[in-house]
Amino acid sequence: MSQSRKAGTSAGRRGRPLHLPEDSSNLSGSSIRPESRIAWLLVTSRILGADPDSARRESFISRLSEREITVDAPRLSRWESGALHVPPRAITAYEEVLGRTPGSLTATVSGLRRAFGTPAATRDRGGVGAVPDAELDELLGVVSGGSATGAEWLAASTALQYYDHVFLRNDDWNRICTDLVQELATATGVGYVRRFEAAVGLLNHPSAKRHVSMALGNFVMDPDTQVVAPVLNLLAEVSDQAASDLVLRLLNSPAKHLHRAASSVAAAKIARGHFEGRALPALEEHVERRLARGVSFDGDLDPLDLAVELPEPSWTNVESRLRDPGVQALVARSRGTHELIAPRKAAQLASRLAVAVQESTPSHHPVESDMMLHRLVRESLVHTHKARRHHAALMLAASPYAPAVASHCHELTSHPDDFIAARAWTVLMRVRSTKAQSQALRSSVLETRDAHRPRALINVGLNHVPPTPTQARTMSEGLTRSRPSEQHATLFALGMHGSPELATLTDHPDDDVRRRAAWWLLQGGGTRDPDVVEVD
Repeated sequence: MSQSRKAGTSAGRRGRPLHLPEDSSNLSGSSIRPESRIAWLLVTSRILGADPDSARRESFISRLSEREITVDAPRLSRWESGALHVPPRAITAYEEVLGRTPGSLTATVSGLRRAFGTPAATRDRGGVGAVPDAELDELLGVVSGGSATGAEWLAASTALQYYDHVFLRNDDWNRICTDLVQELATATGVGYVRRFEAAVGLLNHPSAKRHVSMALGNFVMDPDTQVVAPVLNLLAEVSDQAASDLVLRLLNSPAKHLHRAASSVAAAKIARGHFEGRALPALEEHVERRLARGVSFDGDLDPLDLAVELPEPSWTNVESRLRDPGVQALVARSRGTHELIAPRKAAQLASRLAVAVQESTPSHHPVESDMMLHRLVRESLVHTHKARRHHAALMLAASPYAPAVASHCHELTSHPDDFIAARAWTVLMRVRSTKAQSQALRSSVLETRDAHRPRALINVGLNHVPPTPTQARTMSEGLTRSRPSEQHATLFALGMHGSPELATLTDHPDDDVRRRAAWWLLQGGGTRDPDVVEVD
């Protein structure tokens, strides 16, 4: 580490400001400004990155010009303050200059703009023309070869957007789309984000849409499939009636993993205005049925998310039929604050964590307290809407703060408040570093709290650090006495790392364990990209 790169500053130390055009005092606002968050991601990536030269504006502008990005100091300032839209080709140049994983910033920005931005911003191609035919052919050859990285999937999907129609044989389209969906299900970190954006691109392309939809349906409807949500989340990106009808049908699925995943997707689709009026009675019935069982803060939050996103008349209908005044009050408060806990408690929790993260993050220059960091930490932990929590965590994961966020969130997993510990485990699923992964692996094996073991084990599966043979054996020995959620998470942890224990479990006396182990052996473990740059 460069000697000029000092540990982060305390809140009282003055320096260059980090932009915050959003109110961080509460989360009750229903909208965010994507360009403000994108500006924050770019400026923190530059100022807090490993290269001290890129932290200097003049040097960075010169390096952008080497990549045919013509920009002067005022325009760069407007990019990094959120006053001016940053074109995708410029974001790619940031990745190249700063030595970031290809597509890491691009995919994160693309998802944020699509989820919360304007249609015009979502469609922006940044002035880049179509790729040469030979380059497109090469990209299609790579993704159909079974060994593409997330960057190559994203590049191929992006290249296809410049053509209204792309003619491939049905078998070729089916193979490409099936491979992408299968990889998406078990991809981790930035590898998942890149593939998700690639899949959305194909899902919105006239020539590929039918094939992606078919691959998605075949995957999630297989009764033995063990990982549904990462793939089913694609339906939140489709506004047509067929996608909405499918989500409504899945809400009533007897398979628990399907109706839980569909509930999360339904909340995202309500927020985006995808459901027509005739769908609302079915959604109301589902919310009422789920809320009647109560709300567990250390368990499934999807019913609460869905209840908060319901239009006011629909919530009034549901509220009038609920018998538990505690649940009524909880949803009413959450609809008002958009937070899972009291705003004052949320602010204190986020402030302590954000200050610790900023102080732990090296910096070339003193900086002021980063209030956007406070905002994103708070959203990732306690916002009621899963999509908001998800994208806030992805922003943190793509920023130079990621190692410190992962480390301090790991410390929070031992918090005496079960809810805070559970939220910390969940954030760790999206924000990780090598050091935090090793810590999480040890903690998950030793985790004794029933409410947290499933989340801890999911983190083991998502980590790049595999369990040792002894740890894997200890995990598998507990399957017989474990609850269904813990059993599923244990198989996920073993399956994502292709543990030899899986072969042994195909002879397990429990039929569910045998089927899950067999599916993981067939799936072949997690999808981990060799081009991902790990930062600590």
